Amino acid sequence: MTWPTIQYQAAFGAYPFAFAGGTYVDLAAYVTQLTIISPTRSRMLDTFRAGTMTATLDNADRRFDPTNLSGPYVSGGRSQIIPNLPVRAVATYSATNYSLSTCFRDSGGVTWADPSWSETVWAATDGFKLLGRAPIAASSFRGGGDGEQSGARINRILDNMGWAGGAYRSVATGLNRMQASYLDMQPLQELQLVAASEGGELWCAGNGAVTFKDRSYRTSTTSWTFSDASGSNDYTDLELSDDDDVIVNFASITRVGGSAQVAFDATSQDSYGYSTTGQWQRTDLVMYDDAEAAGIAWLAVDVNADSIVRFSSMTVDPTVNDALWTFVLGMQLGDRVTITKTPPGGGSAITRKCFVEGWRHDITPGNGGTQGVWRTEVILSNAEGAWDDTFFVLDSSLLDGAHVLLW
Repeated sequence: MTWPTIQYQAAFGAYPFAFAGGTYVDLAAYVTQLTIISPTRSRMLDTFRAGTMTATLDNADRRFDPTNLSGPYVSGGRSQIIPNLPVRAVATYSATNYSLSTCFRDSGGVTWADPSWSETVWAATDGFKLLGRAPIAASSFRGGGDGEQSGARINRILDNMGWAGGAYRSVATGLNRMQASYLDMQPLQELQLVAASEGGELWCAGNGAVTFKDRSYRTSTTSWTFSDASGSNDYTDLELSDDDDVIVNFASITRVGGSAQVAFDATSQDSYGYSTTGQWQRTDLVMYDDAEAAGIAWLAVDVNADSIVRFSSMTVDPTVNDALWTFVLGMQLGDRVTITKTPPGGGSAITRKCFVEGWRHDITPGNGGTQGVWRTEVILSNAEGAWDDTFFVLDSSLLDGAHVLLW
């Protein structure tokens, strides 16, 4: 079996927002354990949580001790091991580089197990942490952008707070227009409000890029297929779930300054009762007109009204099957996978289409860069029903007292 080359790098001296000014140094030789959790959510239209990365580092020579001013990571008499130090993990497999995570250091306590052994654990969080702590935008930004597309609003917020451009942004144009911005909240809250008003998705990618996708992003094209047929080892664990908190058969969206736009599915209500409202009843969104608000309400109902039994998580071990490395290293949020399970109790096989909503890598490197232990748990959501077409686009301008889905 082939093991990828893993680099765990720290950009000593970098300015976080701009990703500039520092030099990335590979610390992989000192990593004894690495856990990477991608941005994750449990169901469609939820907000993605920030990604995290935790590394355990061998500190036997005190190189990661911030009080050691004779260590290798010192400049101008000061330790460069500081909060918000940019760190990233990159894997190379078959001559292809995969950006697994880019985060900013939260903490790194040093412990001594005995007089000759020490380690430190660096916990880090992705760019959502910085976006959530940045100052509120300058007053010169207030009241601008009336009628601009959601993608343009995302870029203006990032520009205003000084977030790097180029490779550190991946921003779709968007389908909905936005009301004038007053930026009364922190940048992260503003960005998430725009994404919700679009019915889109927002996260920080593995390379650190703030990523915004509009609501037409997900398709029916299957990127990956998994099966346990004929003794294959595509996955080690699989969970089948059936619960009511993914049902949405009633949604009410009231944009700021608008009237309530209600969507519902009577058949679903008769079958399962009313869904919990929660995030599906909002009065703070800032899309430009009521037709766009109605579109978001119907979007939530159309793809969530049926109680579909789904696979909610899958665990894979790429160390036993080299064919799994391209999936484990290259999967993206929103990828569509088809999974088949043959139940041990007999009967027909279960096949479900799912979307990737996040993952967790638990990595223990082998000695000298040899094969170690790697487990990846993938978080999944339903991709059946209304998703089961070539491309999902909802044109709210065609709504006339009913929902219209264009495929």
